[in-house]
Order: sequence, then C-alpha cells, then structure tokens
Amino acid sequence: MLTSLKLLVTRLQPKRCVNAWIVAILLVSLVGCSQPSTVSSLHALHERVAFTLDIELTPLTFEPRPPQLPDVRVLKPTASTPTMRFLTALQLNHCRAGQLIAERNSALGRLDDGFSRFQDDQSLIKALRQCAKSPQSEAFAAELITAAQQLSDTTSARLARALATDKGLRHALTMAATPLVTISDTEFSHSINALNAVTSWLEEPNTAVDLNEPLKVLAQENYLPQLMRSIAEYSVLLTQFSEQLDNLAQPAGCLSKGIPERAHRLHSAFISVFIKQTQGDLADIQRQYQRFSEALNTLAMKAPQPELKHYLNQWALYDARLTQATKSFVQPWQQFFEACGFKAGR
Repeated sequence: MLTSLKLLVTRLQPKRCVNAWIVAILLVSLVGCSQPSTVSSLHALHERVAFTLDIELTPLTFEPRPPQLPDVRVLKPTASTPTMRFLTALQLNHCRAGQLIAERNSALGRLDDGFSRFQDDQSLIKALRQCAKSPQSEAFAAELITAAQQLSDTTSARLARALATDKGLRHALTMAATPLVTISDTEFSHSINALNAVTSWLEEPNTAVDLNEPLKVLAQENYLPQLMRSIAEYSVLLTQFSEQLDNLAQPAGCLSKGIPERAHRLHSAFISVFIKQTQGDLADIQRQYQRFSEALNTLAMKAPQPELKHYLNQWALYDARLTQATKSFVQPWQQFFEACGFKAGR
C-alpha cells in the first residue's frame, strides 16, 4: 500500500499535488479502518521494506491453505446401532432404561449426536443390565441382557461416530476465517481446559464424566480456531517474506563505504516492527500452540479414522513449521545487520 501511495504521488503533475495528498490520506484512512490482527505487523513490515528500498515486492497471501477437517460423511462409521423390540421397550416404565429409551426416541433425542449420544448409550447399557435384575423384567430379562451386550460390543464404532460428529469438537478443530485479533492467556486457558477435559475423558470413555460444559465451551468459543489460523498464516507469510529478502544489503546500499540513510531506515523498521511487535506475538502464539498440539496428538492416537488421524497430525506439525519459518525469515536480516555494520537486536 505504501509503495502504491508513493507511485501515486510522484506520477501526478505538480499542480495536482494537493489532490494527490488528499487521495493518499483517504487511502491510508481506508487501510486504518480494516480489522487488525496478530499478523498485521508482518504486513506492515513488508510494506515498509518495499517503500524504504523503493522496490516492488510480491504481496503476502495466505496460500497454500492448510488441510480442512474431513466431512462428517467421510468420518462417520456405517455400522448400524442395535435395536430392541418395540413391545419390550414399552414394558420398561418400571426402570430407568425405559426413560432413557423414550428420550432417545424423542424428536430431540434423534438429533442428539457426538459425545453426548455416546455417553447416553453408555448409561443405557448400565440401565438395561440393572433393569434385567428387576422381578418385573423376568419375562424379557434375557432380551435386555442381550440388547445391553450388543450395544456394548459397538463401543468402538460409537466412539468413532462421536469423534466424527460432535459439533463442539469439530468447531474447535476447524481453522477460523480470520486470525486472532489479540492474544489472551485467559481466553486460551478457558478453551484449552475444555479440550483437555474431553481428551482426558477419552483415556477412559466408560467413566461417567459430565462433558456438557466443556463441549459447550468448544462449540461457542473461537479462540482455538483463530489460534490455528494465526499459526498457519504466520508460517505461510514468513516463508513468502523470507523468499523476497535475498541480499538485503545490496538494495540498502551497504556494499559501498558507509551506511546509507535507507539502510538506517530499514534497520529501524525491523527493530520497531519485528523485534518490538511481531517477535513477541510469535513467541506467545507458539507457546499456546504447543499446548494445543499436545491435545491434537492425543486425539490423533484415539481417533480410529485414518483421515482424522492424518488431519490432526498435520496440524500438530505447525509448531515445528512456525519455528522453521521464523528461522528462515530472521537469517537474511542477520546477514543484512552484519553487512551494514549494525549490532544484532539494536
């Protein structure tokens, strides 16, 4: 944008100079109205490099995009759920199993899916076995025991279905359309604790743990999806930027004796933008993402679907990808500092 403004002002005739500056101010105002994010400082540095060195740089774009969460239809198992005779189900009003079956067959119950459905089924297994012990169930006790065992035998398939369909989990594992605006340890802790509650339960899914609140947090909060977007976008943009920084000392004029003014301005831009802004954001994002990637690795170990495993493993790698992208970006700047006689970090 700054390069474009510079060209706009210089190309207009002198008598139109005032009008040119009015247009320039309006354009800057439009840029200022856009929503800032954690990656905004990197774009700002990119513009300052282009303006300072009076060169055209390829715009930074978020391409290629990371992998997308596979569709439910791809991950959802095709195994059927065991059923019970309708007449038998009608005779269970004397025990809790009857209530659970009625709730399951209701309009809302049919819509229920994900981990809530899995936990309801686990409760039903226990209730069916308890109901079979009741004297009032003597005539169909064997059928209740059989139904409970059949449902128990599908535990792995039902858990796979829960992993594929749970809306809260899918939301938390889907990259957002925009990166983080601000980095908040409070918001991050709220979301990662909810995700860790789910991953901890997956270690022993037969235990009775109330997941309603954690799943509600995962379904409603956008911090983890925006964290995914931030680390992925930073990794891509840093890589693109570093590829445009070959031998900075030459356009900065440091190959001759002395340090030109534009080299000082370029040095100032790197210190004021990257060192004082971007570097801290990168450290905070990576610190948070390391904890998030631990949860991704746990989920990958528990997920039976190869497509979901691959997706989770790919996203867990972004911690290392950001480290490599940052090193590649800093290296040409270190060479610039050495060639121009600047001290590192100053």
